[in-house]
Amino acid sequence: MKKMFEGILTAGVHDDLPKYLSKKVYISNMVALVSALLIALPYSVLSYFLFRPIMFVPLIATVICGFGIFLNYLGLNKIGRLTIGLLPLLLAEVFVAYLVPPGGKQLFSMYVVVMGFSVTPFLVFDLRERTYIVISSLLILLTFLFLSDWLNAHLISTVDTTIITDGPLGLINIFLGVSFMIVNIIILSNENFKSEQTSELLISEMDQKSEEVKKSESDLKAKILEIEKNQIEEKKRNWATQGIADVSTILRSDQEGGKLYDKITSYVTEYLKANQCGLFLVESDEHQEKVKIRLKSCYAYDRKKFLEKEFDSGQGLIGQVYLEKETIYLKDVPTGYISVTSGLGESIPNEVLIVPLIVNDEVEGVLEFASFAQFEDYQIQFVEQLGETLAAFINFNRINEKTKLLLEDSQQQAEEMRSQEEEMRQNMEEISATQEEMSRKEQEYLSQIEGLKKELESVTIKA
Repeated sequence: MKKMFEGILTAGVHDDLPKYLSKKVYISNMVALVSALLIALPYSVLSYFLFRPIMFVPLIATVICGFGIFLNYLGLNKIGRLTIGLLPLLLAEVFVAYLVPPGGKQLFSMYVVVMGFSVTPFLVFDLRERTYIVISSLLILLTFLFLSDWLNAHLISTVDTTIITDGPLGLINIFLGVSFMIVNIIILSNENFKSEQTSELLISEMDQKSEEVKKSESDLKAKILEIEKNQIEEKKRNWATQGIADVSTILRSDQEGGKLYDKITSYVTEYLKANQCGLFLVESDEHQEKVKIRLKSCYAYDRKKFLEKEFDSGQGLIGQVYLEKETIYLKDVPTGYISVTSGLGESIPNEVLIVPLIVNDEVEGVLEFASFAQFEDYQIQFVEQLGETLAAFINFNRINEKTKLLLEDSQQQAEEMRSQEEEMRQNMEEISATQEEMSRKEQEYLSQIEGLKKELESVTIKA
């Protein structure tokens, strides 16, 4: 039974319909079912016993309620809802017109039933279907203003209505009419309650989604900031990598040392957007006892500067950097420490950066930069990386230079040894020649002695 009622109520309700329309189709099926069970069928039974000549009217109303549900099932929900909303009202008016003789007193209890049916169109149509609500409202007004009197004048019946006016049927009519209106009001209230719940749920979902959107927006902003930060960091890394690569390219170029260092200082000064750069190299005696840190190249304002500077270990900031092997960054430059001269005059830089050139824990030199702008952390890190590259290059050149000197000394010693060897060979040849001459003369002397011995023997024999 429950499935049957559920099937009747959901006739014509499917997923293809808008949600509000599916709801109104469901309500129209409910109203038709209530109208048939609460009004049409009971009046059909009463009419069979009391008003049999007009029994056909409530029977037609029962059929119309079922027909409206059938139209909804076929998908003709607009016609079906008009049928359910208006035809029972018109049939109720017809039924009342048959009961009241022309010019007779109106039956109040029956009009309660009619009033119950007048609410139906507002249940089965949504406010978005204004056209059908307006049509239904006009038809209801016309029915109450004109149709009732016209039907009363033209529909005449001989049924006895005293049971309604004087008997208990009047109270029953009022009960049924009021019950029907109450049911309609409950349906309408329930619909409004569900709508309110749906609205509250939607508002809650919207609030939740709003919070989720805000959170997503916040997360998105955080991710965007993180991406932007990563992009900035990547840009800084690429900037440093490109700078190191360019300096390495310069170092691989076949240039004489002084020009090479000038090119490096000029490139790095412009790359850092600094104002001045000085490259100091460490020089020491053969026994590594006395260390001098001499200015090898200086560059400022797009031109090479010809300056002569040198520091001992620990002397000044340059010597301090050499001794401590740590970077010094001055943001408050002492008066008279350094000045930058341009065509506009002489100025004291705001920032000074001094970085040791270290490889294998040995300081090969010092880089000093002066700038009117602040050095960023990534720029300082770049200069320190550059220092390692330059230190490795300088150390490699020093080793090459020492190797070259050792090779030259070795070649010179080999040449001297070859010369000595040639001299010894010549001496040996002279000694050998002398020995041969002495041997030859010895043989001659021996031959002479032998001849003398023979002559002496011959003389002795003769004697």
